Amino acid sequence: MNPVLPLPEPAGAEDAACSVVASESSHQNQLGARSNAAELPRLPPELWTLIFRQLGPFCLSRVRLTCTTWRDIVSNSRALMDKFCIELVIDSNEGRSELQSLLTAGSGFRRATIEFLDTEIYSKFWEGWRVFGKGLTALTIFEYHISFFNVVELLRRTPNLKCLVYYEDDDYGSVCTDTYHVLMLEACTDFRLNMLEEVSIHSCCRNSSVEVLHFIGKLCPRVRTLNIVSDFGSYDISEHFSDTAVSIANQVRHSLRELQFIPTKNALKRLATIDDLKLDKLTLDAEHVCSFEIVQFLRSQPGIQHLYLLRNEIFQMADLLTMNKLLPKLRSLKMKHVVDFPPAMLRKLENLQLVYDAFEDFTVRGFDLPKLKRLQIVNCTWPNQALSDFFRHCPNIRSAQLDCWFENLIDILRTINQSNTLKDLELKPLLKNAIDPEEITFDLYGSTALRSLLVENKLPENALIAMMKLYPNLTELYLEYRPAGEAVYRGICQHLKKLNVLVVCDCLKRKKGRITESCRPGELLVIGCDSATMAPLALCAAQEGRLPLRHVSCGFLAGDRGRSPVYY
Repeated sequence: MNPVLPLPEPAGAEDAACSVVASESSHQNQLGARSNAAELPRLPPELWTLIFRQLGPFCLSRVRLTCTTWRDIVSNSRALMDKFCIELVIDSNEGRSELQSLLTAGSGFRRATIEFLDTEIYSKFWEGWRVFGKGLTALTIFEYHISFFNVVELLRRTPNLKCLVYYEDDDYGSVCTDTYHVLMLEACTDFRLNMLEEVSIHSCCRNSSVEVLHFIGKLCPRVRTLNIVSDFGSYDISEHFSDTAVSIANQVRHSLRELQFIPTKNALKRLATIDDLKLDKLTLDAEHVCSFEIVQFLRSQPGIQHLYLLRNEIFQMADLLTMNKLLPKLRSLKMKHVVDFPPAMLRKLENLQLVYDAFEDFTVRGFDLPKLKRLQIVNCTWPNQALSDFFRHCPNIRSAQLDCWFENLIDILRTINQSNTLKDLELKPLLKNAIDPEEITFDLYGSTALRSLLVENKLPENALIAMMKLYPNLTELYLEYRPAGEAVYRGICQHLKKLNVLVVCDCLKRKKGRITESCRPGELLVIGCDSATMAPLALCAAQEGRLPLRHVSCGFLAGDRGRSPVYY
C-alpha cells in the first residue's frame, strides 16, 4: 500500500499538526496501544479530524496505526481517506494471501490503481473486491494481460466510481469482434455506472480501440469529463475511431463539459450538430482538420473557457480575431506556431502555452496580460528584449516554463527577477553566450518570491551556486543532471535553508507532484544521488545543521506513470 496525496499540503500547517501527533504517538507507543485510547485528550472526533487534515499521507498512515480510536476517526472521514491510494499489481500466483488480506481489510479506501500482469483472475479476488470495490470512487486500470470481459466484471463490482482511467495496452485486452463475443459483451454490460463523472481512455491497440470505446461509453451515462487519448499517433486515426468518440459525446451530451479526442473532418462536423452540448474545455489533436473547420466548430460552443489545439498549420490573425469574438469566456489557451495574438485575446488569458518547431523566433508582442498566471513557451528563440518586454506586462504571473534559446543567462535572470509574484520556474536554457558567475552575483538582486526551481540543462557550478544565493527562499530544487563537485552541495546547505526537496534526476516534469506529496515535514528529501555524491552532501548537511536528511533512489520515480510499483 502506497499512500499518495493528490494535492500539496498547506505550508506551515502540517509542521504544527505533525509535532502534536508525533509527540502524542511517541508517548502512546511507550504505554501500549490498548491503554493509550483511554489517555487520549478528550476531544470530539470532529476536532481530531480538523487536526488530522493538516497532515500528509506519511504522518496520516502512522496515525491510523496508533490506536483504534484514531484509526476509526481516519477511516470514517472521506476527506482523510481520499489522501490514500492503494496500488495493486496482480502477478501470477505470488502473494495471493497478502492480496486477499489487503482487500478484506482495505474497506474505506477510495482511490486505487490496479495493474494486471496475469491472464486470469482467481475466484477469491472477486470475493474480496466485492467489498473493497464498493468504497472506491477513483480507479486506474492498466489492462495488460486480461480480457476485456474481466475489466467489465471489475467495473460491475465498483458501483460508486466517480473517476475512471483505463489503459488498454496489447492484444490481451482487445475485444473480439466476431458476433458471438459481441453478443456476450452486450449481455455483460447490463449495468450502469451512474455516479461516474470523469473517464480517460488511453488506447494503444488499433484493432480493438473502437469496441473498447463503444462498451465503456455505454457504461457511463452521466460523464462530465471525457478524455480519449490515442497512443498510436494522430496520423493513424481512422474515421470509425473518431466517429465512435463523437457517438459517446452524443450519448452524454447533457452532462459533458470537458472533451479531448483526435477528430477527423467529418467527425468535427458531426460534433457541431449535437444539440445541448455545452463544453467548458476542449482539447483537439487536430492534424486532420484545417483552421477554418476548427473556427466553424467553435461557433457552436461559445461557452468554452479552456482551449488546447495542437496542429501544424499556422492560425492567421483573421482566425484568431474570429476565435476571440466567438469565445468571450476564454481563459486558457494552448496553440502551435502562433506568430501574433489580438491584444483583446491576451488581456483575458490566465494560462498561455505556446509550442514551436525548430526554435522559431518568438515574436508575440508584449501587450498587457493582467490576468496571466501561467506561461509555457517551448522550442523558440527568445531575444532578450522580447523576453523583457513580455514579462514586464505580466504583473500577476505565478508559474513559467521556458524551453527556449536565449542569448545569455544573465538577461534571463534579470528579467525573471522583475517579477515579485513568480513562484514556480522551469528553466531549460539553451545559451548562445558563455556565463560569467560574477555577473550573476554582483549585478542582480534576487527574487524572494520564487519557491520552486527546475533546471534541465547543465550549468557551470559557480553559476548554479550564484543562483542559489539569488533565491534563498527556495523549498524545491530540481536538477536534471548530477553536479560533480562538492561545492554545489555545500552551497545548497549554506544558502537554501528552507529547502525541503532536492532532486538530481532526469524526466522530472511529470513527477513533481508525486515528489512533493512524498516529502515529510522537517526533513530534506534527496532523490537521485548515488553513494559517491550522497556522502559529501550528508557531511555538508550535518555541518550546516540540515538534518534530518532522507535519501531515495531514482527507482522511487520508476515508470512513466510516476509511481513506485508494489507487488502482492
